Amino acid sequence: MQQCREAITRVRPGIGVYALQKQVYSMVTSYSRHWPQLFPQHGPGKKHNQLDYPHGRR
Repeated sequence: MQQCREAITRVRPGIGVYALQKQVYSMVTSYSRHWPQLFPQHGPGKKHNQLDYPHGRR
């Protein structure tokens, strides 16, 4: 879980990274309005139009 928090911090320094550990699950989360720019498939709209496939594949 610590490695996941460190990876998020390296990608988006300066934003909060939160961890929650329960008996049956662990969760690491971070909120930023810039995540859809880094991962466009998680933004609004049709997902198949947002992904950029190599060599023009769709």
